[in-house]
Amino acid sequence: LLTIAAATAIALLLGQTLNNGIFFGFLLTLSSTAIVLQHFQQKGQMDSPQGHICLAILIYQDLLVVPMVLLVPILAGDMQSFDPRMLLSAAIALAVIGGGFFAARKLVPFVLASVVRTRSRELFNITVLAICLAIALLTSSMGLSLALGAFMAGIILAESDYSQNAMEGVIPFKDIFTSLFFISVGMLLNTQYAIEHIGLVLSLAGLIVVIKTVVTTGVTKILGYPWRVAIIVGIAIS
Repeated sequence: LLTIAAATAIALLLGQTLNNGIFFGFLLTLSSTAIVLQHFQQKGQMDSPQGHICLAILIYQDLLVVPMVLLVPILAGDMQSFDPRMLLSAAIALAVIGGGFFAARKLVPFVLASVVRTRSRELFNITVLAICLAIALLTSSMGLSLALGAFMAGIILAESDYSQNAMEGVIPFKDIFTSLFFISVGMLLNTQYAIEHIGLVLSLAGLIVVIKTVVTTGVTKILGYPWRVAIIVGIAIS
């Protein structure tokens, strides 16, 4: 909320509308789960206080993507253009999340336990892949994103007693898919615009890093953690 408020204020100072400012805030408040967690894993700090705090913040950010996406059409116009179908989308999103928690507690553990009893490594890997694809396609067919479905599939599998077994099969592909993801996102960059407005781009990028570092450090400190942990969390999230 503090990051969104700061980004909105900056946007207003640059002559943008309030709705545009809030939308920019939505974009800027999100951090890269893949990059931050990979950094802590490489440093062996996932079980450290800063690792736990960053993991909590990142998961919370990922979950908030759903209401943010639902609010974007409202920000694009005025409240008179509110489409009742957006309420249906919100209800579907809540139903999918609820179904995900049920699957994490009841359905998936039962399926994986049955597969493990066959003692077939190949069948286990195929089952894990099928679960991930099925959940992603289910959310996509309901008007939500494939990414949200994949994220939910990860949470569901992480709740299982066989999460470590699933991770062993995924690790060889993790770095490859992560690289492809960031390369594809990077290819969306409008290099001509960035070069023509290099001063503005670098200034705003630096401002974003400073704001997110200060906000996150301050909030972590308020929660009672020492300055060292708070500063590490602030830099990591920014």
